[in-house]
Amino acid sequence: MRSGLQYCVIDNLLFPESLKGFQGINNEVKDHAQEYERLSESARTELSYPYKLRALIWELNSGSFTRLLGHLSNMEALLPDPHLRGGGILPITADGFSLELPAQLTEYKLHHRLTLAVSLDDQWQQEWGADIHLAKNNQSASLPNRSGQGILIKSCPHTVLGFKPISTLAPRPPRILVVHYYAQTPA
Repeated sequence: MRSGLQYCVIDNLLFPESLKGFQGINNEVKDHAQEYERLSESARTELSYPYKLRALIWELNSGSFTRLLGHLSNMEALLPDPHLRGGGILPITADGFSLELPAQLTEYKLHHRLTLAVSLDDQWQQEWGADIHLAKNNQSASLPNRSGQGILIKSCPHTVLGFKPISTLAPRPPRILVVHYYAQTPA
């Protein structure tokens, strides 16, 4: 993890052959902002997603993967978000998108520690835009959206995960999966 705005880029978190199964996901998952907001309060659970996406979420929430993230981030006893609150497929539009990372899950008394953003696109091209933008107070970083890439972000108050606008050349919005991880004790 880098100091200040803390994040780690994991190239090839998902290999190209595994990304092929996510090609039609934008047709199966509503991905625009109004629908996202409506679903975030009711039906946007992993069970509303196609099986291949659910299987990926289950893997990212598995004990072995959360232990790996704990080792990479030097954080122990990470817990996955049981309800995908603020996670899932992000509704990135031509104007971009931003999400302030949650501080805690109050009903479970859990404190937010990490966010993992994963690009599910098998052939996203740089000229299509949707660069990933991280910001916290007066610090920021822009990272290209690369196929199969994971970005692990250490959470702290006022950290924002965003995506720059999409080019008119892009045939569709990017497919970005976000999963949050928590701990029982404050940082």
